[in-house]
Amino acid sequence: HRQLPVGTAASCHWAAHDPNNTKDSVVRSLLGPDVDSPDLIQSRAFTETSCIPDQADFLSKLHLFSTEQAKQCLSNITLAITGDSYMMQLFIELAEILLGIATNDPITEGKYRRNVTTAIANVSE
Repeated sequence: HRQLPVGTAASCHWAAHDPNNTKDSVVRSLLGPDVDSPDLIQSRAFTETSCIPDQADFLSKLHLFSTEQAKQCLSNITLAITGDSYMMQLFIELAEILLGIATNDPITEGKYRRNVTTAIANVSE
């Protein structure tokens, strides 16, 4: 496990990056070996803006997982997500990553991304 900083040591700034710019140090750091072929999920994380750590050592501990990497990381693991609407959003976002679905649809006013929950139901059957 990589321990991440907390408090002021974890400060960041919101920025968009071009995932195709392999000379960008942020892109290179977050994609690692995937820098030459980011998948849809990884590309979307850069173009929609991400909170990029201000500390170089913090940035080096992060990685943007591809859909396949996320599936491999979570294979044979039971993951329980419980809680309030924030946890529902976390669940939906995780499902989108695992299913390779990139959408900009907001999760607001009790209206959830039904296509994601439908896709999850279809996968689990």
